[in-house]
Amino acid sequence: MIAEVKCDKCRAECCRNSVIPLNIIDLKKILYHVKEYNAVDVDSRFKVIEHNGKPLVAINDPSEGLPQIYLASPCAFLNEDNLCSLHKLQVKDKEFAEYLDTLELSRDIKPLACRAHPYFFDNNEGISRWADCRNTKSSFPVEDKNLEWIVHEKDICTVLQKNQKLF
Repeated sequence: MIAEVKCDKCRAECCRNSVIPLNIIDLKKILYHVKEYNAVDVDSRFKVIEHNGKPLVAINDPSEGLPQIYLASPCAFLNEDNLCSLHKLQVKDKEFAEYLDTLELSRDIKPLACRAHPYFFDNNEGISRWADCRNTKSSFPVEDKNLEWIVHEKDICTVLQKNQKLF
């Protein structure tokens, strides 16, 4: 979606070493994709979702506020060529795809934070760029109508996450 960034030019440091936030829709898309997974309770408020014995997702469910959902680091979907194995994959389940269309959300399985990279949404700054990305020179707020989809998806998913139980 963001053509100026060439993620194949680095060693995928963001996928190896960053905490990558997910939303409820990202989580559902990934679970639809992998089909078989185990949810492991680490304690009463923390779960890890595993696939083929590898951690995929970590979920911290605080006593108040939204659950925090993250891709496990390093990302289990990073392949040997340092490329995302979810890139260009779409939701195939017809019912789920129609649900996403109704909400005007992407059918891409690749999580919102990954599709938006090196941009991210900050509640104080709006849309900004990551300073530590090799393809980005500095972190600064961005004024670009072409990036409003990031805010739209984030807002829709926040509302959904408030109203849905994860497990």
